[in-house]
Amino acid sequence: MPQVVVLVADPDSELSADVAGALSARDVAVTSCRTGAEALVLAGRLAPDAVLLAAALPDIDAAEVVKAMHQVLPVPVLLGAGPADADAAVRALTAGAAAVVARPYRTSELLPYLDGVRAEQRAGELGPVLRVGPIELDAATYEVRLDGRRLSIPLREFELLRYLMDRADRVVTREDIARDVWNRAGPITTNTINVHVKRLRKRLGDGPARPPLIRTVRGVGFRLVHPD
Repeated sequence: MPQVVVLVADPDSELSADVAGALSARDVAVTSCRTGAEALVLAGRLAPDAVLLAAALPDIDAAEVVKAMHQVLPVPVLLGAGPADADAAVRALTAGAAAVVARPYRTSELLPYLDGVRAEQRAGELGPVLRVGPIELDAATYEVRLDGRRLSIPLREFELLRYLMDRADRVVTREDIARDVWNRAGPITTNTINVHVKRLRKRLGDGPARPPLIRTVRGVGFRLVHPD
């Protein structure tokens, strides 16, 4: 099985060394850098399976790095944030970060995400083309088309859409999504899931001309529906 490769971008070399040592002990290959610019260059060169990005970078706002990262390759970006980084965390989530994790980093919090990467590698074949109404998703090529037009979708939103399409017309709870998409035993923050659903709805063109394909079931979760 190929080794999981993680790119860590953090200006604190001590924190980077600590997390690299902890993850290496779990058979995760870590490459570290200190700035957002270095992270973008290395991402294109290494094609890592995941990126761990500090909220406070010395050169570029983390949200801008997340946006640029998704133009380089579809990879989950985890944002490391401390108590003073709440605003940066919200901006990064809106820009496409997969999740926010505590900084200083905790191996127990990072491993569930990386286990999800391993599961994808272990799966090998990712399944057939899925179609729900105007949406077509090819899990083998990571392509999504809406009315025949190809969409650019970050990896975490792709996984969320595939999960909903697999269960079209069925209600899935936020706990289901947290466990199966984010690979967490317990729920992640409601806001994280809501932000990803909101971004996915926008990409699918919800508006006056097209009723929402992803419906909210109040107090329960979400349901992807076939259009009437």
